[in-house]
Amino acid sequence: MAARKEAERKRVADERAAAKEAQKAQQKYDRDAAKAAKEAEKSYQKKLADANRLRTSKVEALREIELHLAYDLSLPSSPIAGALPEVKFRFEDNRSSLHYMTEEETVAPGTIRFLRRVKAVWDATTKRFTPLDAERLEWEPTLVMVTSVDGIVDRLAESEDMFMEWLSDIRLAVANRPNEQVFLLVKGLAKYHSKTASIVNRTHRENVSAALHDTNARPARPAVGRRVTKDMVDKSLLRAQVEQHVFVVLVEETEEIEDWLFNLAADVAFRPYKKLTKSHLAFAPPEGQKKGTEPGEVLELMLQEVPGLTTSAALGVSRNYPSLRSLMEAYEDDGDGATLLAGSSVGNLANGVATRRTLGPALSKKVYEILRGDDPLALL
Repeated sequence: MAARKEAERKRVADERAAAKEAQKAQQKYDRDAAKAAKEAEKSYQKKLADANRLRTSKVEALREIELHLAYDLSLPSSPIAGALPEVKFRFEDNRSSLHYMTEEETVAPGTIRFLRRVKAVWDATTKRFTPLDAERLEWEPTLVMVTSVDGIVDRLAESEDMFMEWLSDIRLAVANRPNEQVFLLVKGLAKYHSKTASIVNRTHRENVSAALHDTNARPARPAVGRRVTKDMVDKSLLRAQVEQHVFVVLVEETEEIEDWLFNLAADVAFRPYKKLTKSHLAFAPPEGQKKGTEPGEVLELMLQEVPGLTTSAALGVSRNYPSLRSLMEAYEDDGDGATLLAGSSVGNLANGVATRRTLGPALSKKVYEILRGDDPLALL
């Protein structure tokens, strides 16, 4: 009997010890899980802050862009062959890169495209970037078509429609998105027109000289061959801009090509961050006309007119009060309306960095005085 009781006590003690160990193990697991979750949240907030950090330098944003050139642009006969070593050096110097496509990868000869390494996507609701779990690659909606002046005039010599069909074919093959931005980079057009004018002027001088020596001499025609007139070229380029929505860029010197390509790449790289700039800076110009159809949108636009109140802060207020009426009713019910909005989520600082800060009492009081003040002489 005593042995049985002793065995029972031992079993109970072992169960208690096992339960205690299990409890300790569970507590340790919970602590480790909480620590891991805290570290993960800290890491995410760091990524979120970095993604929404306001970029002020286009060169800094250039690190996210790669320049991809069609196979034929790597050949010595390329119109921009002389500029590419300097362009490549500038890209690599700014921690970016330049790549040549293979013949198989080249969809349309003479084209340049921009590939972005996307680490965050824009959220139109919260008006900030959300970090991605894994980086992805996306083609930018910008295409550069490179051609020498011969590529233009040879097609125009056949017919103007041939030139337009060439542009249309490239757009269909590469730039078929509705918001695609297409540039036509033409090298040497001014020199071509200058040479044509020189031929005409030289022939005219020869005709005048011949007429002075022989009044019966028949005037010679300028030996311009199949050269296209300046008016025809200008008309065709204008038509390309209107019908094909192509931006025409004329260059003559190698240095112009180097600067233009580098600056365009920097502009393309910086383009997404213009959204961030306009969303968080109170003094930034609005994108398009300010208007709203829903009560919350109208209230948000009204609050954006308050000096010092950023767009993200106005959005935070409109989330708590979905209409001007609800805000005014809240002022009626609140004993101290001046502090009613204090504590509303800001979302982002004026420099674009994500934050957990809330609206301060000073701005809350300013909004209250604007909406509820009855002193016409008060300075706002």
